[in-house]
Amino acid sequence: MSNYRKILKLIIYICFLFFSVFLILEVSYRFYIFDFYGNTFKALNTDVSLINRDQKQTILILGDSFTADPNSYVKHIRDSFPEYNVINSGIPGTSITQANLMLEKRINQTPKLLELLSSIKKDGSVTTITQNHSGTGDNIGRDKNIK
Repeated sequence: MSNYRKILKLIIYICFLFFSVFLILEVSYRFYIFDFYGNTFKALNTDVSLINRDQKQTILILGDSFTADPNSYVKHIRDSFPEYNVINSGIPGTSITQANLMLEKRINQTPKLLELLSSIKKDGSVTTITQNHSGTGDNIGRDKNIK
């Protein structure tokens, strides 16, 4: 009987340990305590686009996994507008809601991105595009407000 109790205690301990580690990782991800996607910013942008931004006007694109795909619409914008420096700050594996929650910490934890944002001067040539999503699934093609 004593061996069964030892085995049962071991199983309970392993389950508790697994649950605890899972809970810590989940909380870290949900509240963006650690930047799990820090290397993605470097991978989506060349050092040239981050350093030589004084030579060209810059387009900063923030978004979810659709933005973070290397072959997404950001690539088409870069190819269509070579006179602009396009910075991709998409967060892969996220939805619009998650990317929005992570946005402030991402900006504050990425010095080059923070420097870029602080250097932007809003004038008449700045265009803001806001895209709203509603319902289920991805609603990519509608509800864009251009100002």
